[in-house]
Amino acid sequence: MKEDRLKTVKLLRFDVMNLNNRVYTKEEVMPHIEKLKGKINKYGVVYGELGFPENFDVSLSRASHAIKDLYIEGDFLMGKIQIIKTKYGDELLKNFDSMVFRSRGTGFKDMDSNIVRLRKIFTFDAILEDTDAFKGLMD
Repeated sequence: MKEDRLKTVKLLRFDVMNLNNRVYTKEEVMPHIEKLKGKINKYGVVYGELGFPENFDVSLSRASHAIKDLYIEGDFLMGKIQIIKTKYGDELLKNFDSMVFRSRGTGFKDMDSNIVRLRKIFTFDAILEDTDAFKGLMD
């Protein structure tokens, strides 16, 4: 039986307060998603890593997946994720049911509104669901 390495996942839910008291609005996020989509159109993919990387650059030696597409579906930012055939990709595939994909970027939280003001989204990484600030909020 062939492994299914192409997955559709929820990346972000708009306009809800997450467990870190942050709100990601569609208005704030979409310009950054359009830039990522431009990279996907130009290069074919944007790579992501397994876990919480220590810097903003994606290390190809640690890449676990490729983001093939990003789109809106209702209140969610969705992504088509291709799990790549690397050591980290194989680990992601093996543990996929306990993982979620979240953004790696820069910005700050507006202290009055709790809205995240983004400067840049670099990619979406795979993290353990137990560490997720959106745990229980993605249904």
